[in-house]
Amino acid sequence: MVFSVFSDDDTNFEGIMTALEGVFAGATRRKIFMQDILSAIPGIMDISKEERLLSLLEEFDAKGKILLPSRKGQGWHKFGILPLYVTLVRANEDRVTRTRKKTLARIREQNP
Repeated sequence: MVFSVFSDDDTNFEGIMTALEGVFAGATRRKIFMQDILSAIPGIMDISKEERLLSLLEEFDAKGKILLPSRKGQGWHKFGILPLYVTLVRANEDRVTRTRKKTLARIREQNP
């Protein structure tokens, strides 16, 4: 007889977490649509899985790894609890982009 320290819910939670990390690591664009995330999650989506997925997305958002769309905007499904997309935060790329923008602004100021 085999015993597991994880309940069925815990293994689903870990499966969703692993799938999310894989999608984020393999993403070539910053905006990741929910259909791409859902296609990576094993099994059939039901309400409890959607709630767990949303809680994981909110956790990633709180850690600063992704950005969820504004609740007031149009980035959420009309019927459902999941966003239409998430945006990856790539700190190094964002820092480089900000530096380039500052440099360009400085150059423009110097050469009117």
